[in-house]
Amino acid sequence: MAIQVPVLIVDDDENIISCIEDIISEVKVGEYEIIIETANDGVEAVGKLQFSGKRYALATVDLHMPGLDGLGVIKKVRQSESSNNDIPMIIVSGYVGDVVLDDDKLSGEFDKVHILEKPFAPEKLQKWVKIWLGDWIQKEKLDQAS
Repeated sequence: MAIQVPVLIVDDDENIISCIEDIISEVKVGEYEIIIETANDGVEAVGKLQFSGKRYALATVDLHMPGLDGLGVIKKVRQSESSNNDIPMIIVSGYVGDVVLDDDKLSGEFDKVHILEKPFAPEKLQKWVKIWLGDWIQKEKLDQAS
């Protein structure tokens, strides 16, 4: 039986969710099976990341969403005490020129954050998914060994 690796896709556009899901589903990580969950807005994403009790391997987050935007999701999760407060996140947006991640007020909140500007080649997203899933798998193995 394959070990499940949970990934969260956060976007308010169902077509983008479907596209990212297809791209991530093509990634193979040995005996591990990527399980994709989705959230249609920032509030739903924070609920899943903070209160579901599930440890996600990574999340892709749209920058511009109604209500709580992608940066708001990252800040809330990073400031929480949930088991997901340090997960890697990939900001996926067509408006990355608006993103400023080096503000002193945000120090540390944007560690393990990569920005991917739309449109992007599927291989770019797959590269980052492989990198961070590899890190998650190593950490899970260490946690299970101790």
